[in-house]
Amino acid sequence: MKKIIAITVALLAFAAVASAQPKALGLRFGYNYGAGAALSYQHWIGGDFLDADLGWCQSGFSGSAVYDFTIFRSGGFGFYGGPGAHLGFFNGDNGGFVSAGIVGELGVEYNFSIPLQISLDFRPIISVVPSFSPIWTSASLGLRYQF
Repeated sequence: MKKIIAITVALLAFAAVASAQPKALGLRFGYNYGAGAALSYQHWIGGDFLDADLGWCQSGFSGSAVYDFTIFRSGGFGFYGGPGAHLGFFNGDNGGFVSAGIVGELGVEYNFSIPLQISLDFRPIISVVPSFSPIWTSASLGLRYQF
């Protein structure tokens, strides 16, 4: 019984800490492999944040997660960058294929006094599956609701 109570208390404490962290949910436009969009989620961890995206385009869909370090923050402006991972499922000339690799991100964001955030970032991808190839994506514009 003591173990059940201890586990319950630990889970409730973890949920309280996780819910106390700032978050943002929205869209990124200009995502992977040309035109497309992505559902974007940010979860702040101290002064840095995790940026997770689920994107879609004409040829398939992909997901990525990037741990962004805050480089500089002043007022509503913030500059950030960090490493991450990418996984995608696409249709190609020879049928479907899986793409996996590493990503980097460099961006700037502005947090308005209302719960709205706008960002502009550049995210290059180095694909390692199905073959090694750098895929440079265009800049993306993000609009997110902060909660």
